[in-house]
Amino acid sequence: MKTTPAAIRLFAAAALALATACQCEPDPVAPKPEPGQPLTVEELCRVYLSRIANSDLFYDPLLCYQRTLARGTDYTAAELARRCRPGSEARKWVDELYRDLRAGRVKMDWRRARECLDRSRELRRDNPGYRLIDDPEWNALRTGACVDFVHGTVPDMSPCKLDWECRDGRGCYAVYEFDEDHRVCGLPGVDNENCGDYRPCADGYWCNELWMCQPRAADGEACDPDHWGIDCMSGSCGGDGLCDPTPVLKALGEPCTIDVDGTDDCDNASYCVNCRPAFAGGANACRILGGSGAYCRDWYDCVLDLGCRDHVCSAEPAGATCAAGAGTASQLLCEEGLRCVPLVASCVQHAYEQQCNLQAPRCGWNNETGNCELGEGRCFFPEELPLSGPCLNGGYCGDGAWCRPADRTCQPLAGENEACSPDSSAGAPCASGLVCSDDVCREACGYDEDCPDGSFCGQDAVCRPLTPGACSDSEQCPSDFYCAVPPDPCAGQEEHICAKLEQCQISPLSWCKPVLDCLDLSSIACNTHSECFYYQGYGCLNHCAEHDQHEGRCRADPECAWWAESTVCDSRCYAIGDDEAACRDDALCSVVVSRVCALRAPIGRCERRLAVGEPCTAHDQCLSGNCATNAYSGNTQCAVATSGCDRNLGFIRSAFLLGLVFLGARGLR
Repeated sequence: MKTTPAAIRLFAAAALALATACQCEPDPVAPKPEPGQPLTVEELCRVYLSRIANSDLFYDPLLCYQRTLARGTDYTAAELARRCRPGSEARKWVDELYRDLRAGRVKMDWRRARECLDRSRELRRDNPGYRLIDDPEWNALRTGACVDFVHGTVPDMSPCKLDWECRDGRGCYAVYEFDEDHRVCGLPGVDNENCGDYRPCADGYWCNELWMCQPRAADGEACDPDHWGIDCMSGSCGGDGLCDPTPVLKALGEPCTIDVDGTDDCDNASYCVNCRPAFAGGANACRILGGSGAYCRDWYDCVLDLGCRDHVCSAEPAGATCAAGAGTASQLLCEEGLRCVPLVASCVQHAYEQQCNLQAPRCGWNNETGNCELGEGRCFFPEELPLSGPCLNGGYCGDGAWCRPADRTCQPLAGENEACSPDSSAGAPCASGLVCSDDVCREACGYDEDCPDGSFCGQDAVCRPLTPGACSDSEQCPSDFYCAVPPDPCAGQEEHICAKLEQCQISPLSWCKPVLDCLDLSSIACNTHSECFYYQGYGCLNHCAEHDQHEGRCRADPECAWWAESTVCDSRCYAIGDDEAACRDDALCSVVVSRVCALRAPIGRCERRLAVGEPCTAHDQCLSGNCATNAYSGNTQCAVATSGCDRNLGFIRSAFLLGLVFLGARGLR
């Protein structure tokens, strides 16, 4: 199945944000090490961090850009100390690699390793990313020094812990998925060999419902549509229960065709190739997307950080028109360092296509989503955006500020220990480095090591006290614990029984709802009230539900509130929640109070996650994250998990190819 150009651009935008997240000043120039000198812990940390920063969401190199690949890899000493501290993912990776290097389970030629690093960064410094795709020297490096510098040494069928210990093409797989101590190096499974999370199947095979590797069916052979094509060599099972033909993909430079859906037949393994002409009226061929100055029909012909203006791949300077969304015919991107700010704060309040298109070029109708979306914008320097006073174009502020919906003014982001709201329509978001927890901004943590003794870093990135005797879910426990919660003895109990239960108490439960609750009305009565409308299959609903999926229309209605997580519009009374004072002050709303039987305190306990082989009932109980059914006993037990995609030789090699070890030694950025 080919990835659509729109999806590629969506993922590319997220990847670009990740890659440019750290634009720090480099450390002072350090002396260049000897070619054969082993890399230090700090240097290996830089390699790991650079691999992550220079990769997209598919973990592929960020090649398809006009800019170079050296972005996101300049770390100050302080930033490096934080990112590579004990307990961080980067440090764990380095420590594990050094452990296996010392034990001789991984062999590394440091001279070739530094050759890979040095030459790679020189090529990345001197070339736009997209030019490396077919650069002979880059590809020679990628298949030469950046491959043969590292090898696993553990032979087949010998014990192992991680994939990189094994020889090329092998992995560290479990012989028996419920026994952690029996991992051995070996090849992926083939005919009728066991498979699962602990051992994949080789190319040309798939893992069936019986956890056995089976050959994939050839074109025209029978397949099961419920398997989504994984049982076909082509990757596609037709509605007739036969494998679709395997597409014949064209190589770079070969003539190509585009079908009625806009899909071409080019081999686009790098997500940087499409079927296009080199000039107006020219013949279509499979070509790398165009860099600055190349001919383009639209922005899909250009690399991912360029737009298309007047049929030329380019980026827009400050003050120029840019495309803020789907509402413009040609997509124009701002130059690096600039922000595209829409001309209006919102377009989605225009519910109909004709109404939306009257707002062009500020807004435009998106046929795919059925929404009116932002259209044209202008390119601004970040420092031009306001930090106080009226929001720019009704909705935009500079870094460190947010646009308050009530009066459309820029307000400072909430600081540490200040009140906040996860939904910016209800209150201030937190400043960078802080997270909104229990409606208060707190310093974000990344690992347990960031927190004081007696506390841990919760899944909401907030340091929380370790209270093994009281939890209600696993988020309240450290990462190697889970919350064991017994059945709630209070749930649904009648009041006279509740009073006799030591763990329970009668609690008032108040909530806010509209004075006229449409849910209480019949279909006939519903139609007599303008506040309500009858939705077939759902009954009588508040009129705000008509704005579901249309955020702008919902926010524009003063009686409604937008629920961002579920993209639902409902009466503003429900958004007030249990704030009795606010509910009583609102003429549309009424307070409802009931008595319920509730627990006096959480009754769960943080318990250590279970080892492989121990009985389990849920994935989060297992250290491996894998609770599976034992086919022999029928019991559910914690099963072996694979060692991870960043613990294999391929990851090490790509990390050195994309790594940046020394900052400033040759003036590299």
